[in-house]
Amino acid sequence: MKVDEIFLVATSYAGRFQTPCHVALDKLGNIFSSDASSETIRVYRGQDGTLISKIRLKDSLKDQSPSTVKCIQGLVLDDEENIYVVDGFNHRILLLRSDGSLVRELGVSEDGRPMLSFPKGIDLADGGFIYVADAGNKRVVVMDRGGRFVRDIQSPQEMCNPCAVCVDEIGFVYVADAGLSSVFVFDVDGELINEFDGSSVLAISECRRHSEMFFEASEYEGAHVGENKLVCPLSITLGNDGLLYICDEGAHDIKVFTKQGHFVKKIGRHEFESCARLVDS
Repeated sequence: MKVDEIFLVATSYAGRFQTPCHVALDKLGNIFSSDASSETIRVYRGQDGTLISKIRLKDSLKDQSPSTVKCIQGLVLDDEENIYVVDGFNHRILLLRSDGSLVRELGVSEDGRPMLSFPKGIDLADGGFIYVADAGNKRVVVMDRGGRFVRDIQSPQEMCNPCAVCVDEIGFVYVADAGLSSVFVFDVDGELINEFDGSSVLAISECRRHSEMFFEASEYEGAHVGENKLVCPLSITLGNDGLLYICDEGAHDIKVFTKQGHFVKKIGRHEFESCARLVDS
């Protein structure tokens, strides 16, 4: 299933949720979606949208976690079909089996203190690393699969409300900031190399090591720049076509950009009353 199809299918389920947030796919194309208000993960068959199962985290974690789940948000699946879900108000990541049972909590130090503050989005990258949009601390945190802190990624001009993160095959990191209505792009070393908001593309001149590769000419370059400014981007995911799909709740649509920040198209501009936040697996 292509990413734009995922967005449209997920939106058609919105009436069955209280607060649909993020979406991920397993190897069979089944759709996992988190519901922040009911603390539930619903699983749908990708081909026809049939509800396969519900994972009520308050029930599945009742005797396994000392803290009641509060406001689940981002989720992503690993190659073994384990579920990483963001428990935002408890400042942690829950690693779950496919049945919802707890494997471990991540993002908590050995003395029990959280290293995260109101985390929102999450993605997995090659090498076994976990990237978390740590909104309360205005950064992205990188952890290993065991939940140990590796490094953080911050912008020289401070991010405001980083809501979502995705990592491409090279290791470049894309962060949707709802507070600044922008997308920040960082290279493999965590240096800021680009920022775009739909009205302009701002290459960071002092970061030139990857510029020739990253800012190479695109068939979309110069098209529609200035006409499709982001309003409140809550989710970002990289499609199989190499394009970025951004759920813009403030504009009630999904905007598609190249990785260099050039606008490509909109999806569902007139159909959405609100966008679910989506994260591809």
